[in-house]
Amino acid sequence: MSETLSTDSERCSPEHTFYCGVVEGFYGKPWSFSQRKELFRRMKRWSMNTYVYAPKDDSKHRLHWRETYTQEELSHLRCLIQQAYENDILFVYAISPGLDMHYSKLEEIELLKRKIKQVTDVGCQALAFLFDDIEAELCSEDKEKFASPAHAHVFVTNELYECFGHPTCFFCPTEYCTTRAVPSLSQSEYLATVGKGLLPGIDILWTGPKVISNEISVEHVEEVGQVLRRPPLLWDNLHANDYDRRRLFLGPYHGRPTDIASKVRGVLSNPNCEFEANFVPLFTLSQWRLLADAYDPMEAIPPAAREWMFEFRRNERSDSVEDLVESKAESPVDVMEVTGPDGRGVQTGEARMDLDKDEMKLDDVELLIDLFHLPYGHGPKATAMLRQFDWLRSNAFCLQTKNEQRSNEWLQKAEDFRSMESIVSNLFRHLCSSANRSLVYDLYAHVSDLRSTIVLLRAFVDWLALGHQDDSPGCERKAGKQPFCSGDQEPWIYRGGLLGEMQRLLPIMSAPGAPFARPIAVPVFTIRPYMQSDHDVLREFCEKHFLSHALVDGEALISFPSLAIDSSIGDYIALSSDLIFVLDTTGQLCGYACGALNAQQHRTGAQSTWKPQMAVKYPAGLLDSELHPSIKILIEAFHSDRGRGPLLPEDIYEQYPSIVTMAMTQESLNLAYLPFSLLSALINCLRGQGSHGVHTVLSAENRVLHECFTSQGFTELMRTADGAVILGRSIERFP
Repeated sequence: MSETLSTDSERCSPEHTFYCGVVEGFYGKPWSFSQRKELFRRMKRWSMNTYVYAPKDDSKHRLHWRETYTQEELSHLRCLIQQAYENDILFVYAISPGLDMHYSKLEEIELLKRKIKQVTDVGCQALAFLFDDIEAELCSEDKEKFASPAHAHVFVTNELYECFGHPTCFFCPTEYCTTRAVPSLSQSEYLATVGKGLLPGIDILWTGPKVISNEISVEHVEEVGQVLRRPPLLWDNLHANDYDRRRLFLGPYHGRPTDIASKVRGVLSNPNCEFEANFVPLFTLSQWRLLADAYDPMEAIPPAAREWMFEFRRNERSDSVEDLVESKAESPVDVMEVTGPDGRGVQTGEARMDLDKDEMKLDDVELLIDLFHLPYGHGPKATAMLRQFDWLRSNAFCLQTKNEQRSNEWLQKAEDFRSMESIVSNLFRHLCSSANRSLVYDLYAHVSDLRSTIVLLRAFVDWLALGHQDDSPGCERKAGKQPFCSGDQEPWIYRGGLLGEMQRLLPIMSAPGAPFARPIAVPVFTIRPYMQSDHDVLREFCEKHFLSHALVDGEALISFPSLAIDSSIGDYIALSSDLIFVLDTTGQLCGYACGALNAQQHRTGAQSTWKPQMAVKYPAGLLDSELHPSIKILIEAFHSDRGRGPLLPEDIYEQYPSIVTMAMTQESLNLAYLPFSLLSALINCLRGQGSHGVHTVLSAENRVLHECFTSQGFTELMRTADGAVILGRSIERFP
């Protein structure tokens, strides 16, 4: 790499740096290149300095650690490392060989060296060796050489650390928190061996008293430092949600006094799997570091929420918060800088916005943070909502008494609860209308599920208001119980978070008149294969789609009622109608997805058989008549020698042989699960027919569909000269 990388690495050396940043170390779909690029941009803006690449589900990081990277993978890695250093971020490559490594075999060590050399050759100058979440046993061959797993882990790490010239190096032990220490933190032979055996320049990762620690005290990190013979480097799982994907943690950095900063080597957050959900957690972590004793978690929420509100308004990934700040067309923003103890600053935008009525407002964002708060507690508003419902359920008998004061109190609290439900429903509507579709896709399922449950709670309250009684067992016993976690368990003991807590408060009833016997009226969407009888409604849909996107003149199109459907998907109807799925609700078609198993054969077939049929249907003589230019363009396409769609490089057809296309109404696109489900149905069908990869062709201006496809795992492959974007993804075979 360039001298710039070397200089950055020196600035980020262990002697000069408090590591503050992110470890991508969760179980689940790894973040994309564009998401990591955006992460680095945010981290620089917030004066964070370290990123650890350690996604558990990257097979070459963990499961297939012996396999080397391909040239294409190395090229992506080189670009990622370059992006990190350009943003003053130390890029740490982590590898996790402990699942099946034979520590005593020299060839295994050589495989590790070969793998790491690939990474250092493309510019990485910091390494991490992770031995977490593995069996604490050695094979018989390893037992002959090593007294314990700790000795084996120390040997491998020291060997590689010295081989690569003492780089910045992190080590994650198998016993990485107090609850994993055997028999205890102070008496653990494993940790004592690690602390004594690891070379002094290697930092040791630690998650705190537990895997997900509610609090980490100064006394705790001091004790850990004594055992490890060096200050620990915190791998903080406070906002991790990979153990329960029904939950999301949007709350502030909490439970770690700023005094511990002088007792640890740094703090690395292992956050939510959903990339866009991590704005507030990381923003407040940076404030925790910069503000020191002035930091207060609850006071950190309003500035974080104001900053995050900008993200909801971004309609393109290329837009930055600075773009919105500087835009004359947007509302004015006062930019202020907070300076931390090291003299570095983080910019925050103090926004004064006149938002459209359906955009996310500051109250919406703060409520969102409150509803999806932290693993060991809800926000104040969510807690109040839980207690309000529990009180209403437990005191419904007041309506049957002659005590008018108690009855009126119940009715007033019921009205207050209905107001709460209305506010949450407005939040959901505003989220769906947000311009930043990536953010919507990451949050939609969580907010939708919670909102649906709260609507159900309201229906139950309305049912109680009619004079019904909750006779479910244990109702009185449950009354007044503390919301959510109690005791000293890990948070995964309590599944579902606020959503799960609300559902557990609902009685299971099947009596006539119960609210569950009267389902709430919601639109029902159906995804099904295309049938010949759908042709007329599909034709009308295509016509409306053309008109809504101003692709043709409406009056001119009246004379050619089938031109819209023929121009858009006529070739799919003619050649691969078995790979067309439609989306409808109550008889109204609101979207379609089409595909072809072999894109090359489809392109050839369209040119040789389908286009000649269209040339007969729309004869060339029409081009000499007085037609609207938009109609002429469509008819000319049937008579040109150009193939249907762009001709792509051979390697794309080999790796992504199938092709898909999709169109939906704007209302359906706003419901993020609908395009996701429609596209999934088509891809599963292609998988069943043996496809191993699929691509699509989009207009560069169509950001909504672009975000939709990328949320399904599509990545950009190339751009054509006429501005088309080619996206592709591999398809895993059925087991």
